[in-house]
Amino acid sequence: MLVYEAIAGLFFPRFTLATALLFIVGRQLYATGYTGAAGPQGRGFGGLLAFVAQILTFGAAVYGAFTAAGGLPALKALCTF
Repeated sequence: MLVYEAIAGLFFPRFTLATALLFIVGRQLYATGYTGAAGPQGRGFGGLLAFVAQILTFGAAVYGAFTAAGGLPALKALCTF
């Protein structure tokens, strides 16, 4: 997660901050739900929030790196033989 955040933070700092905060809240809810009265079944919502935050951060990192590398024109030039 930290590698994704570092890469995504170079291109989208505010979005990355928002997803990092979402991840922290999700992990806190996960831990609270896991140790609560519901036991391990209470961790679902927090786990989902953390997972969504990871996917969004990963997507931002991939998109930022792809566009910094030149986007589609660079990919087309790379794929021609």
